[in-house]
Amino acid sequence: MNSIRYLLVICLIPVMTTLLFSQPEKRTQTLRGRVIDQQTETPLIGASIFLIDSVKVNSRGTTSNADGYYKLENIPVGRVSIQVSYLGYKPVKIDRILLKSGKELVLDFELEPSVIQMSEIVVESGKEKPLNDMTTVSGRTFSVEET
Repeated sequence: MNSIRYLLVICLIPVMTTLLFSQPEKRTQTLRGRVIDQQTETPLIGASIFLIDSVKVNSRGTTSNADGYYKLENIPVGRVSIQVSYLGYKPVKIDRILLKSGKELVLDFELEPSVIQMSEIVVESGKEKPLNDMTTVSGRTFSVEET
């Protein structure tokens, strides 16, 4: 009788430690798609796709490849918010998309060009004028160190 109890305890110890210390599996999913220009339907290379997480401070993201495709992997299932931005285009934000564990989510984005009216930019050279006023091309003053 004591040997049966002893054998039962020895068999249950590995099972109990496995159950106690095992982590529940977090379900994740993949988000993929394409980013293109709304008017010309050409792919936007290097567009930024961010997963906005209100719980965590850090957000995850990726960029689109040469064909405009992107892929975000290992995203926890549930409601997620996504922002897509590209220089010269209006950013697009989609809030609370339901990401399910059964099938990866495919989202294509069409970004609208953004026009920004700016003032003029003046570029001036910091070089000295040549000593000879008759030189129109390639006139340059040399310092002692340069000679």
